[in-house]
Amino acid sequence: MKIIRIIILVSYIVSGYIYTLDIVDKVSVQWLFLGYLNLISITYINFFDKNKIFKSFFFKSKLSLLFIAFIVFSLLTYFYAINRNEVLINSARWVNVFVAFYVFCVTLLKEKNPLITLSLLIVFGLFFELLATYFQIFYLNNQRQYDFSIASRIVGLTANKNINAASIITKLPFVFYLFLIAKREIVKFISLAFIFLCTFALIYIGSRASLISLVLVIVFYSLFILIFRLKGVGFLSSFKQNLLPILTSVLLGLSISYVSLGFNNSANFDSRLTSISVNQTSTALRLSYYKQAFNHFLENPIIGVGLGNWKVKSIDYDNKLMSSYTVQYHAHNDFLQFLAELGIIGTLLYLGLFILSFLTNIKLVFSNGTSDRYFSIILILSLGAYFVDSNLNFPYARVVNQIMFVSILTGTFLQKHFIDE
Repeated sequence: MKIIRIIILVSYIVSGYIYTLDIVDKVSVQWLFLGYLNLISITYINFFDKNKIFKSFFFKSKLSLLFIAFIVFSLLTYFYAINRNEVLINSARWVNVFVAFYVFCVTLLKEKNPLITLSLLIVFGLFFELLATYFQIFYLNNQRQYDFSIASRIVGLTANKNINAASIITKLPFVFYLFLIAKREIVKFISLAFIFLCTFALIYIGSRASLISLVLVIVFYSLFILIFRLKGVGFLSSFKQNLLPILTSVLLGLSISYVSLGFNNSANFDSRLTSISVNQTSTALRLSYYKQAFNHFLENPIIGVGLGNWKVKSIDYDNKLMSSYTVQYHAHNDFLQFLAELGIIGTLLYLGLFILSFLTNIKLVFSNGTSDRYFSIILILSLGAYFVDSNLNFPYARVVNQIMFVSILTGTFLQKHFIDE
């Protein structure tokens, strides 16, 4: 049955890459695929998984209960939403995400090394994302001198460059984990090669949210390794074994990107970070979206406009700024959008998933129990990257991002499960 479990998990990992040329919005196909996959997976689990004790434990966990409470509260907005169908559609998507979370937990618990299996699955997806990304980079470089004006065409296996970059950066910490636990030099070398390729690709894509996340991931990873010295070795040994190789790979990716692009290229690392200015067009637009969502929350702090209904209500705020018939579906900040749609209670329930995951993993880092401290650090880094993206984009609406969110929650749940056993 192991092969069936792996097929199921791999299917979830690639669900964010599914698309058809017959439909303009490929994400709708991905959500449909996820729904069918959940149905097949639940059927398999009910017929072949007899671990009723674990199933009971899952539904009693704080993460699961908090997730269920968020979905139930979201469904309740149906009774006062502007467009009730949107509540049903978006609630169904969140139910799908929760079911995927359940399937991941039940399926991975059957594995001998569930944390390693989860990491390998994530890096498996990362491999194909990088393959598609580099194909596009090489193609564009052969067409003309590369600069940021054509970066939007580096979409990898996703819908746009920001989603592609976010997917790469949230997966990157799991490569760190494989490097940390590897006993064979070839595995360490491959892990470092992945880190180099991720860094180089992120710079070419030029998504500012992901570049900020990259900096934060490296900084906090360095702090964790140097402060905790998780292998019980001295400061210098810990630096040489666990930090220097990774820093070298990242710096090598950064350096070669400068050589490849040229030091005055608009796609350079420093050019992209310094472009974060309130006078910059995309930044100004985002700030206007944030202001609109927050202002609506201040006017309606308790109930909001209903799940998925910000795209409707935002027209009242944005009609003077609209170009033709273009309507912004998202506030480019998941938390502010949920404030506008669900009010303070629904937003706190959603934010609680982040807070609970973070606090659980911080506790496990300091714990002397059976949990894997390295893995908890990796989960904190990946969650941090997802959190940054949630404040600048809209990962909640994309299957490829949601599968990573599910992976982070699953890793946290499994770590906690090992402690409680």
